[in-house]
Order: sequence, then C-alpha cells, then structure tokens
Amino acid sequence: MTRKWFSLGLNLALILTLVAGCRGGITPPPSPTTEPGPPEPLIPTATPTTLPQPTSPPPAGQSPILFAAYPLEPVSVKPALQNEPPIDPQMGNVLVPLVLSPEQLQALAASGVVASPVEYPEFHVLYKEAVRNNLPVFITSDALLHAYHLIFDQLLSSLEENVFLADLRELNQALLEQAAAYAAQLKGSPWEEAARRLYAFLAVGSSLADPAFSLPPDIAGLAQAELSLINAAAGPAQSPIFTHLKYGEDYSQYIPRGHYTKSDALKSYFKAMMWYGRMTFRLSDPEDAEAGPAETRMALLLALALRDGKVNDQPALDVWKRLYDPTAFLVGRSDDLTIEDYLVVMNSIYGEGAGLSAIADETRLPDFITAASQLPAPRILGLISDDYKPMEAVKGLRLMGQRFIPDAYIFQELIHPKVPQRFLPSGLDVMAVMGSERAAEWLARQDDMTQTPQYRSQFNRLRGWMAGLSEEEWVETSYNAWLYALRPLLEPVGEGYPAFMQSSAWQDKQLNTALGSWAELKHDTLLYAKQPYGGLGGCGFPTPPEPLVAPAYVEPVPEVFARIAALAEMTRSGLVSRDLIQRLPRQNEFDPTIGDRLRSIASQALAFKAMAERQLQGLPLSEEDQATLRSFGNYLEELVQWVSGDQPQPDPAALIADVATDPNIGKVLEVGIGHVHEIYVVAPIPQEDGSLALTVARGGIFSYYEFASEQRLTNEKWRAMLKEGSAPAQPEFTSGFSISQPASPDIQAAIYRFQRDWAGYHYWTIGYKGTVGCPKSPEFKLPVSAAVQAQARAAVAALQAQKQYEGRQWISTDYLSVEKSPVSPQNVIVKVRETWQDYLVTYAGDEPFGWWDAGQAEPITARRGPYTVDVEYELAPLKDACQEMPIGSGCLRWQIVAYRELTPRPAWQTP
Repeated sequence: MTRKWFSLGLNLALILTLVAGCRGGITPPPSPTTEPGPPEPLIPTATPTTLPQPTSPPPAGQSPILFAAYPLEPVSVKPALQNEPPIDPQMGNVLVPLVLSPEQLQALAASGVVASPVEYPEFHVLYKEAVRNNLPVFITSDALLHAYHLIFDQLLSSLEENVFLADLRELNQALLEQAAAYAAQLKGSPWEEAARRLYAFLAVGSSLADPAFSLPPDIAGLAQAELSLINAAAGPAQSPIFTHLKYGEDYSQYIPRGHYTKSDALKSYFKAMMWYGRMTFRLSDPEDAEAGPAETRMALLLALALRDGKVNDQPALDVWKRLYDPTAFLVGRSDDLTIEDYLVVMNSIYGEGAGLSAIADETRLPDFITAASQLPAPRILGLISDDYKPMEAVKGLRLMGQRFIPDAYIFQELIHPKVPQRFLPSGLDVMAVMGSERAAEWLARQDDMTQTPQYRSQFNRLRGWMAGLSEEEWVETSYNAWLYALRPLLEPVGEGYPAFMQSSAWQDKQLNTALGSWAELKHDTLLYAKQPYGGLGGCGFPTPPEPLVAPAYVEPVPEVFARIAALAEMTRSGLVSRDLIQRLPRQNEFDPTIGDRLRSIASQALAFKAMAERQLQGLPLSEEDQATLRSFGNYLEELVQWVSGDQPQPDPAALIADVATDPNIGKVLEVGIGHVHEIYVVAPIPQEDGSLALTVARGGIFSYYEFASEQRLTNEKWRAMLKEGSAPAQPEFTSGFSISQPASPDIQAAIYRFQRDWAGYHYWTIGYKGTVGCPKSPEFKLPVSAAVQAQARAAVAALQAQKQYEGRQWISTDYLSVEKSPVSPQNVIVKVRETWQDYLVTYAGDEPFGWWDAGQAEPITARRGPYTVDVEYELAPLKDACQEMPIGSGCLRWQIVAYRELTPRPAWQTP
C-alpha cells in the first residue's frame, strides 16, 4: 500500500559592575580573514595529563564516606534484532495510529524518530491521554528519570525541613555560646576582632536559620549589616564581616530557588546553609597580607568551638557530622578545607586538646598557616576572584563548604582563565567530556571558542580523566551515580538495536534526555553543589467486545534502567543505615515511606530493564508487561500528587537552576526543563510469530533549555516565562530530532470514541432497554450529525429485521490521509484503514438479550475477521467545547459529521 502524504499539518540581577581588569586585560581575538572550514570535532589526540579525581581519598583526618553498596544488576543480553524491515519511504509498512503532520511523517520515514513541542505540564498527562485513546505507548527513559527526580527532590527537601534544620539550629546555639565566651575572654588581645567577627558570623547564620532568633546586642549592628545585604540579594557588595574580600560577596546567591521556595522553613535553611557554604576563612591573599591571618584567626576559633561545644551533652562536632556526612553522600564532599582538616593541623601545631590561650598564641599563627597551606587547594572557584590569582588564593575553611562535583569542575576548567574569554560554559561541555560525540559536534558548530587550542587541550585532558574513572569512583555519591546513570544515553548503539536508535536524530534525542535529567539533578542539589565562577460502573448489562489494547514499548536501554535501580537502592539503604529516612514524618502509618518509594522505583526500573532485554532479543512482552507499561502514567500521577501535598494544583514539571556565574557582565548560566514534549518512534514491536510489526508509538520527553540570564531565576519565574511565551528558544541541537509541526491526537481521540460508539450501536440494538433498574440503549458519547445518527439507526434496523446484532471488536486504525474539506474548509476529511474482528448473534426468541436474563452464554452464530476496511470521516470542530480545558484533559474537540465505508466488510463465516 502506498501511503498518501498528509496534505494538512494540523495545527541574580547583578548590580555591581566589576572594575576593569577582571578579565585580565585580555582583548578579543582578531576576526578571521578567511572563511573558516567545517568545525573539527573534539576528539582526544594524546594521552591525557593526570587530573585530580572527583572522588579521590579525603584529606588526612577526614573519614571516607561509604554509606551503601551500589547493587548494579548486569545487562548480559546482546541486542539481536536482525529481521527488522526497513521503513517504506511512504510509510506504507508502518502502522500510523493517529494524524501526524507531513513533516513528522517525513522525519519518521528518514530516521524513525521525531519529537514535537506540544506542551504537556507533566509526563503522566501525556501517558494517560495515550492510554485513554488506546494509542501505542512508548515509555521513555526521560519519564523514569523524571520519576526518580520527583522522589529524590522530595527526599532531600523533607530531610532538610524535618531533620537537618533542627540539627542546624542546635549546632548554631552551641557554637554561639562558645563564640560569646571567646569574645569575652579575648578582649584586649590581638584576637579580639577575630572573636567578635566570628561571633557575628555565627549570629548571621543563626538568624537566617531561625527568624525568631534575637541578635546578641554587642554584635547586633555588624550582624544586621550583613543580614540586610543577604536579604536584599542584590548582587556583589562588600561584606561587613569579611572585609578583606576584594570584590565582596555575591549576595544574589541568597535568593531561595529550586525546591527551597516551597516553605518558610526551607527558605531559612537555604539561606543559612548558603552562608555557611560560601563564606571562606582564607589562609592567604597575595594582594592583602592581612587577609590570611585575620580570617585564619576566625577559622581557628570556629574549629575550637566545634571541638569543645556541646549539643545536649553531645560534641558539637558530631552534630556537624550529622549534617555534613549525609549531604556528602547525596551530593559530594567539599573541595574546600573542612573542620576535620583544621583540627588535624591544629593538633600538630598546638598539641592535642590545646585550649583557647594556646590557640590564640599569635607567635604560632604563621606556623599553622604554613602547615595548613600544604593541604589541597579547591578545584572550583566558588567566589569572585581575579583570574590571575591561583586557586591557593581562595584556599581556606568553610563551615559547610559547597561540594566538589565533576560537572562543575568541568565547567571551571573550560572557562576563563583556562579558556581565555569564554566566560560561561554549556551543558554540552559536560556531556561531551562524558563521552558524547554528538555533544562535541554541536559544540563545534555553535561555539567558536571550542576550536581554540586552549579549549581543546583542556577538553582532551578532561575527557581522558573522566574515561579513566572506575565504577567505584563513579558511584561513591548519589549525585555522581545519577550522572553515571546518564552515561549509556550518550553512547551510540550498534547492530542489533532498533533502526530508530541508530540514527543521528536519536543520538540528539538521547543528548536531550541526558541534559534534561542533568538539569533536574542541578535543580535538586542547587544549594550544595559548588557553582563555578569565571575569572572574575456498578450497573450490569451485556457489553460489546472490548477493543484490543494497543501495544506498549519501552525504550530499549537496559543499562540505563539497571543504573537507575542501583542508584535508588543505594540512596535508600545509605540513608536507612543512618536512621534518616526513619525520621521523616508521614501523614498516617499506612502511607508509603520515602524508602518504600525508592524501593518501588528500583523495582520499576528493573522491570523495564527486563522488558527492554526481551525486546532487544525480538521476544514479545507478556500481557503483564504490557499492563505495567500502560499503567506507568498512573504511577507517575500518584508521585506528582504525593509531591504536591496539599496544593490544589500540582506544580508542572518545568524547573530551572543557575549553574555558573560570569561576574564580569553580571550573568548566570541557567539550565532547566520546560513543558513535557511528545515523541514518536517507529517501534519494531515483537510478535508471537517472531516477526516485528513496525508501529508508531507515542511517549514523552524532556524539553531542555540553557541560556544566559541577568537574574537567578526561581521555578515560579521560569514557569511564568513559559506561560507568557517569553522563554528563550531551545538549544540548536534539539533541531536534530524535533520539529514544530505537531500531530493531532485530538482527531484520533474523536475517531476512536466514534468507533467505540458505532460498535455499541450495532450491539445494543435500538429498543433494548436493559434490565429493571439498569437501563441501557445505544448512544453516541461523541457528538455526531443527524445524518450520521440516521446511518447508525438504519444499520441497526437492518440487523433488527433479521433479528440479529453484532459484536464488533476494534483491533487497530492506520491513518492514511487528512485533507481540508473542499466544501467546508474548517472541516477535515480523514481516511483510515481500520482492522476489526466481529461476531454475529441471532435472537433465540423475540428478546435479543434473553440469554443474559437467563444467565446463559451468548449464542454466537457467525464470525468474520480479522479484516480491514477503509473508512472516510469528515470532522467539524466543536465550538467552545474545550474552552479553558488543559491539554490532555480528554475534552473532545471534534464532531463526526459524515461517515462512509470505502470498502465492503467481508462475509460472515459460520463457526
């Protein structure tokens, strides 16, 4: 059959401008005098220089953090789809179950995959719509990764609000008591000012964590000056407490964002931990000889307070570990020096258990600074600094230092000053270093800076470093294990995989999936992840046969599903072992715990893995497997409702996170996801006879965004931008698999509803009234014209004259064409090829359903099919039928005004 092409495509606002010299006086490179040739891909060409490991052993005195094992279930199946037929250029050998635009059909014929920016608020809305309209479902890795994000984000915010915040407030109280005592004892000494500023530092943190906290009178003015800047969150300004910071602090970082806007408690926790995570007690500054000693005095007093302070008779250091260790497991260790690092050096310089008088011995301070300066420098620049200064210039203690994460390190190494004049990175940098050749190709096309020798040298070193990491290094933290789960998405597949997965369009889609999930990871861990800075029913009656359920297909990426399962189980067991999940509240004892939800998604992931392996072997899925895939939308919906809590309207999937800062021009790099988009693939669905049926299946994917912004965006601002249509365009690489011309699932929904109603008319013959208290008669739930209603009545009357009725069972519909009506241009004429199998019943007496009343079997007298019949429909739009109804709501938008069978149905066969 030659398919006709469809002729109708239905349709941190930064205030301070930094002084000259932040960019090191570098001038732009001269413009090329000749037209450049095609961009050269980024491929390592030499043995990479050894780079620091993101999970290298902790410094002396810092205990390894080994929360839980990573129980990865291996993938042993070798893909073996050898009998997949090539796609007919006219799609004649592919079942197309709904109206696709000509552009979509062309893309499917060429590559077997196409996406369109139809805007669904959440994944479950799209999947439930597909199931409701009995479309072939394509379960994507995007959807399962999104489900893990929902659980992880809720887990983290629940721990922060219900466990960590209380611990932080208690720790603050203990440290404040120590700081107050030090301030009193050190009056009149060279350490008086350090003690006073440390006291104010802790008072600021205490006030941020608890708005009811009252500032101590003797440092209230100093602390309040700092708090005013934090609460204004206007951008870089001089710090009243940390006066030696040349460019001050970037106060825009204190804008609560991510999930921290959901409650006042989370906002308080965010601000306090951002304060403790960013402010550094530096060991030295090449341009300011007083900075190192002044800030190190404060750091030594802070370390002493943590060593000697008590929280309910428990060492304050243990409470600090209760906060630091779980977040280190979930996100990563700080690459700044920690309290434990300082205590080790303190013991070596001042002796075990040295008291305040020994620590405040000014003559021994240089010895401490010299010894501590031998500790590792940070790898990520987390504050505003001149690009010509080494990382040692920002080396120092942070109370709750933001964490080293490999993607932020990649950013740091691929921007100014390492790559001169490249001040903001791209998410493509991360994916290219992780091994994606497509990401490298797209970078080469759209960013000339990636063709410079400096970039290429840095890139090749980073890629070699990352390629050399072992699995044990990858999965030490939940953050890294999440990244590890994305890596298989970036690897091109070979023979034995479905044809659609071997196209460049699919590689771009997988790049989009990896970036979309990475954006969710960045969002969830925004507070802890160190951000790089550039230099600077019930009624009984007989029913007709149920339609056959359209097939479901899971994305054949078993390795990804295996890693998601291992990630979820590692996270669960690691937190359970520390009695953390057990401390989280539930509305009632029957609600699933977060541990239960992590176990559930691990089970889902392993089930998908097993199904993907069967598909890759050309084996059909079981009915139970099919049911699991088709019910996945319900699973996602329940997750969304749980995360939404008491909100009357669940939040959409869209979210945003700022991941890098260019202080020179006051911009940040934002990465995020927008609405859920639809994707179609030509799925080779295995059949019982060993063949593969090419079928267009529908699923949902992320829509990834990245752009430079003059302000740090919250989820609420980002969602408003999407709603208003003011969001920037998606990155160029998405054009490799996505087109703007969408499908028309609303037409399919109307025709499918009509097909079921038409079958019901032939079954519930006119005049059938049902049983007492349970009336039933034929009806059209979809609006139809009077002419179509008359056709149905005539067809049933002919059957009644023979004392018969039909049980029609829908099998599938293949959409052949759609055109504008030549008479009524607002109408569309759709031609389809329907597949049915029917049975005929002849009345045993005068009552058509006497067998039902008597409790007997249905007396079938003849059968036909499976068979196909070509049908032409004319549809007219329903005016205002869906006004204010959201997409995916199931609201019908068309009525059937004409119905004509173009080919006859076959004759009945006596059983």
